[in-house]
Amino acid sequence: MTVRLEKLTSNGWEHDSNHSDLHCATTHAKELIGQEMSTYRLLRDDRVMLSLITSKGVMWVNADLEVKGKALVHA
Repeated sequence: MTVRLEKLTSNGWEHDSNHSDLHCATTHAKELIGQEMSTYRLLRDDRVMLSLITSKGVMWVNADLEVKGKALVHA
């Protein structure tokens, strides 16, 4: 599964990067938030949103059992 990372801007959601797994994508988003207070979202290949990531933490939206069961991310 490829995970797409997008940043919320004044023009809407903009692509930031692609990652090979959920853990890498979440870690990268948290690093970016440390540099600038923005909101990010993670999307699956089929454009289904998995989570929103803000300075307050990670909110899982559509992380199905396949993703949750692997415990790839530790918030």
